Amino acid sequence: MGMTSSILALALAGVLQEEPKLELNVPGATLGSVAGKIGEQMGWDVQVDPSVRSEVLVIRTDGMDPQKTLAKIAEVTGTKWILDGNRMIVQPDFDARNRERAKKRAENTQRILKAKGDFLKNLANPKATSMEGEEFSYEAGTGSKLLGQIVQGLGDQVFSRLAPGQRVVLSTNPTRMQQPLGSVNVQMVTKWIAETNEQRKAVGQIDPGDDEGVQQMMEMFGMNMEDMAPKPITEQPEKVVLVLARSGRSEYTESGVSVTLKVIGPGGKTLLSEQSAFGGGGEMFGDFAIAVPTMTPTDETDEEPARKPMPGDELKVKPSEEYLTIRKATTISFENPNAAKVSPETRQKLKDIENFEPLRFELGELLWQAAEQMDKPLIALLPDETWQFGEKIPETIGEVRDQFEFYNVVEKEEGGFWQVLPKEIGSAWDGRVDRTTLAMVMRAADGRTYVPLDPLATFLYQYPDATSNDVANSRIQAFAPFLMGSMMGMGSANELYRVYGAMTASERQFVRRGGQISLGQLSGSARNVLVEMFFGAEGRIMPVELEQALKQENPTDLANSMFGRGMMFGEMMGGGGDEPTELMPTGLPMNGFVASQAFQDKYVISVDQQGQPVASMPPFGRSEIAFLSLLTRNPQFLSDTPEAQEFLARIAAGERTQIHLAVMIAPKKGAQGVLSDMGDPDLKNIFKFSNMPGELGANAKADADAIAASPMGKFFQMMGSGGGMGGFGGGGTIKP
Repeated sequence: MGMTSSILALALAGVLQEEPKLELNVPGATLGSVAGKIGEQMGWDVQVDPSVRSEVLVIRTDGMDPQKTLAKIAEVTGTKWILDGNRMIVQPDFDARNRERAKKRAENTQRILKAKGDFLKNLANPKATSMEGEEFSYEAGTGSKLLGQIVQGLGDQVFSRLAPGQRVVLSTNPTRMQQPLGSVNVQMVTKWIAETNEQRKAVGQIDPGDDEGVQQMMEMFGMNMEDMAPKPITEQPEKVVLVLARSGRSEYTESGVSVTLKVIGPGGKTLLSEQSAFGGGGEMFGDFAIAVPTMTPTDETDEEPARKPMPGDELKVKPSEEYLTIRKATTISFENPNAAKVSPETRQKLKDIENFEPLRFELGELLWQAAEQMDKPLIALLPDETWQFGEKIPETIGEVRDQFEFYNVVEKEEGGFWQVLPKEIGSAWDGRVDRTTLAMVMRAADGRTYVPLDPLATFLYQYPDATSNDVANSRIQAFAPFLMGSMMGMGSANELYRVYGAMTASERQFVRRGGQISLGQLSGSARNVLVEMFFGAEGRIMPVELEQALKQENPTDLANSMFGRGMMFGEMMGGGGDEPTELMPTGLPMNGFVASQAFQDKYVISVDQQGQPVASMPPFGRSEIAFLSLLTRNPQFLSDTPEAQEFLARIAAGERTQIHLAVMIAPKKGAQGVLSDMGDPDLKNIFKFSNMPGELGANAKADADAIAASPMGKFFQMMGSGGGMGGFGGGGTIKP
């Protein structure tokens, strides 16, 4: 409990002789705002630490004892309230917060170690459970057995010490970025390679025979069976590494530890890999990706047990018109995502985070009304959970309670208060997005349709999990929809927004002009993001063709690359990509560089019946327009997708700056993506997608023709002509 000081209690007692009651009616506001109201009534100058000012409360206290009320507020917000003369200081209660975090870490450690034990036990007598719930035995492969041997030789502390976001690499011949692994059974490595080569040889001997479809596809992509077959391993293994990675940035992220065994050859090339996961909610044991031995199969026909009726369930709640307007503006309809009508005034309120707390328009106002109807004092703490698909507004207190499960809250009565609190209060504290910072980002969109790139990138740098926080994401979706990607998965790499956000003003200007900056010259904050990108739990290195990465978007090239050899056939039965600690044995190479090139690009967006952008749809650039143009040539696509017809009926266009960014850490290795800086769309000129004016319409037709003649277009024509899934040449349809 935050109200821990007896001195404070005495001080309050003195104050309360003059002001014995506290009246708070808050349907949803931050602790900073609530503390200000308390200060006004108590005659205090209240100072709230920035780290806790964004805790969101719903309060109804009609003439309550201030000491009891403040003690309860302190308890649920994980804060201490310290009275110093006429000044009230509100700061984090680190004891309470650390207690919750330690409890969660202990739970996570127990879960991970139990999963590790289950993995080893399963290897001794391999059994797995299919998705249908049937148990079967299987012979563990040599890779799985070797992984089990190595894991068994590691102490539990190796796993329990892993922090969220950390990646540790153990090696038989460690680089500076690795730790010693110890000895490994060389005979098993040799056997594993031999077995893999036998499997690859068998795959290479498969004859497509007279299968016309296979022959057509091979001709289409200029391939033969030799191209398709995985290549045998001919290189000599030089070392074995074990990668332990724990995803997430917080103890409250339900993640386990991924364990990957790699056989490394010359030049740091991964020859073979074997992977398992401990404690992530369902373990995958080596040979069987479908094997989930630590999970109990459930009958999908079973329904959730009905909530027990409670006093007050039948009482009515009636939210304000403002609640209904904002709730509808942030709700996505499954049936018709374009149905929302959002006025410019409502969009302005969505930006004004400080005066229109988002959670007030979720559960907040409903809870306050419920407390008023039941005539109960209420103190509620809401987690940053929103329900963007909850179209039905509750009409009774019972229906409000029915939503508690979704919002991850529970209710109880304690100390004279009706309380609605997060199921896991530490998670709510830990996952809160700072409202003041989010409001600053939204203010950058004042007078504009979208948030400019620079303030958005800075925000993403400061709050890496912003797009997974419901509150932040609901506003980003409305004012930075380009972060959502697109229907064909051609979005940008969000991590590169963070790299840009960490750059200095001069570095950003250089990137916008186009050119190269060596990693040695890059600011430390930007380098730190790159270190996290490549060496963190999600660390990965991608193939990058620099010239292509910095080239202006070409829909046909994109179509061919999507359906080229890499996508269709990939690297079969082994590999696993480059190991960062091998490719960069001493850390981020200072002779690597960031390269950029900026282009102006037209885009289109769907607008609603009020002429405002549809928040649930991202802007479409030239490639997306081309694919959509091709799809709309199929009448069945339009008849089967009325929501697409709605989207296509009202279109506005604008221009954006597309910054192509590539990070090169070795020849043809690194990361790449596209950053968007959106200009405002012309909302005064609305047109149909089928009748796009000028250059937009001409490009759409030419690009669609080119894609139709490409391998991708032919592939879908072939699939469609057979009554299959293709949407370009008859048959079925593809829905965005």
